[in-house]
Amino acid sequence: MSFTPEQRLKLAELSNLMKCARSDFSKGYDVFKWIWNDGQDILRELVDDDLVCTDLYYLVDDVFKDLQQHALDWVVGEFDGRSFRDTKWNYDKIDMLVNDSVDQVMYNRLQYSLHHDRCDGEKVLKALGEMVK
Repeated sequence: MSFTPEQRLKLAELSNLMKCARSDFSKGYDVFKWIWNDGQDILRELVDDDLVCTDLYYLVDDVFKDLQQHALDWVVGEFDGRSFRDTKWNYDKIDMLVNDSVDQVMYNRLQYSLHHDRCDGEKVLKALGEMVK
């Protein structure tokens, strides 16, 4: 199970937007706009023919939920671009997904943070586990 080349390009675009927002507050808007537009397209693509969510769907959904939590901070002016560096799914981890270079260290760290997150954590870890090199 892996991302298509088009999905990889879209996720790489997200990562680049996050990097730009680190030094420019106004770029945070571009990240959130991307999530609610292009991101939703990726999620729709990751639902199988029987309208069942795939493990990759849960993985990408977890990425978006993690990033969406910073939207309110951006709206009220408390957003700091470092949020995208310090969040669970930072741009480095998204780059690892894009480049299919998930390693055991990344997997273990995310396993720890997902342990008590929510019931979808198992599905996220299953998708990640298949990518570990």
